Amino acid sequence: MLNTLFTANELYQFIPEFMGQYTNKTPPDLKRIAYFIRDARYNGMANQWEKSKSSINNLKSHWPIVKAQVKKEQENQASKMEFSIYELEKVVAQSNMNLTKLKSDIALENLKKLEETFEK
Repeated sequence: MLNTLFTANELYQFIPEFMGQYTNKTPPDLKRIAYFIRDARYNGMANQWEKSKSSINNLKSHWPIVKAQVKKEQENQASKMEFSIYELEKVVAQSNMNLTKLKSDIALENLKKLEETFEK
């Protein structure tokens, strides 16, 4: 099952490149961030914490790209997203699998809500 999750997520990483070819309301980097959140989660589930930490670092490097595109009415949701990234980073650093699953779910939910604000 874990191999299937990794494979599906690996395919997902190419969606932002595809999206970048077209005009969208949502930044393609939102999809990259989702990829890195799931990659950190799945690597944690596989007990590959160094890879999980690397995914968090990649996530943190892409977040400023999205944050720069946030409008005033989206700032509240962007703050929630930023905090969930920080929380996910903490639990990955602790190599805590259960909290990593929980915090990644929260981060993905916050990302989904942020994406909805871009679509409005």
